Amino acid sequence: MGLFSFGKKKTPDEKKAHEAATKAHKVATEIEKIEKEMERLHKLMEKSPANEQKKINEKMKRLIDKKQKIQAGKL
Repeated sequence: MGLFSFGKKKTPDEKKAHEAATKAHKVATEIEKIEKEMERLHKLMEKSPANEQKKINEKMKRLIDKKQKIQAGKL
């Protein structure tokens, strides 16, 4: 199958496989974004005073919850 497949209809199986691959890619991309953000927050937390660390910690907790929901397939 070339770069462009005009005129060729996808079979239902191909369609399902494509949708599953697309969803898996979206999930993987979203998890990657969350991990990068958590890394950034962790570095920021090391430099921050105690009152800022509480706020950063809350953000990290929300990101962890979001990541777990995504991995469970609920988002």
